[in-house]
This record gives sequence, structure tokens and C-alpha cells, in this order.
Amino acid sequence: MAVIVDTIKTSFRNLFSIQLDHVGYETTLTAVVTSSILKDLFVEPDPQTKNLFKNYGLGFSSGNKSVICYVRNTGSKPFLPLPDSTVIRLLVHASSGFINRTEIKAAGSKQVYQFTNLDRSGGGTNKYLTKNSNGTSDNDLLGVEVLNPSENCFGVIDVFTKDVGNDYRLFDGSGNLLGGNYKIEFAAK
Repeated sequence: MAVIVDTIKTSFRNLFSIQLDHVGYETTLTAVVTSSILKDLFVEPDPQTKNLFKNYGLGFSSGNKSVICYVRNTGSKPFLPLPDSTVIRLLVHASSGFINRTEIKAAGSKQVYQFTNLDRSGGGTNKYLTKNSNGTSDNDLLGVEVLNPSENCFGVIDVFTKDVGNDYRLFDGSGNLLGGNYKIEFAAK
């Protein structure tokens, strides 16, 4: 009896990552900084983004103080090219513990924070998704009717795949993955 073994290799690469900085949640142990911010902030893809993930070989994970979106790839390009108008939307839910420890206005029913790679504040290794490079502020608040999140939330992270500044792009002109590394900074009370 002959046995045929077929090997399937699937590889994934970083599409983008978001570092959530908040000194009130950080602990340093032997020069290694860990954060517990994701115990008080919950980040998840909205329904349209979940469908995009399912249909185009994307995935999502979070841990320590990072949110990571990855994509199935062939070499330096996505396995399935993303549509030109792709927006990856992540909903951010904040606990009262986060609100109490952070220098921000509470948001949700009338206003929502928007963090996006279209704002392009900062540069180099500090690519902020906020309108000010100093971190999250009232300038990042928009009316719920403007952002239209799929559910009540503290904020939305909108990552656009096209027409963003050079430092904030996810792909080069040939469609190769650049792996955007972004930051959102929150000030502690």
C-alpha cells in the first residue's frame, strides 16, 4: 500500500501592529517592560472587518500592549490582494478602570475616539494614530454619527490600506508588504 503525503505550507506576515502605551499599566522587570493595559481595553474587529479577515486570509491577535494584524502571504505580497478601498476597523472597548486611570474624556454614546493612519502625526519609529504626537486628546473625538461604529464603543481604530503618507503605508507601490508599526499613547491621571 502506497501512502501519498502532501505538505501544505502556509505563512503569515505582519500587516500592521499597534502599540498601546500607558505608563499607568506598565511594569519593568529586569529591563523588560510589560503592560496590563489589555485587561482594561478590549480590541476586536468589527463585523465587516471579520468578513474581510475570513475572505482574504487575515488574522488578528493581541497581548501585552500590542494589537497585531497579520496576513497570509506569498513572499512579500498578500496571498490574496486586498481591495483598493480596504479599511480595517477595530472597535475599542474601555472598562471604567481604564477611564479612571487615563487623562481622557469618557466616550461611547455621543462621541467616539478615532485612531487612524490617515492622521500621520509623528514619524520614523513613532508613527502615532492620533491627531497629536503628544497622544490621545479631545482632537481625536468625533461624533458617533460621523464614525458610525457597528456598536457602542470607546473608540475605533481605522487602518486604511491605500492613499496614506509614505511612513504610514502598509504596501509599497508594487504591492509588497511594508508592515506598519503604529502607536497610540494615553496619558495617565
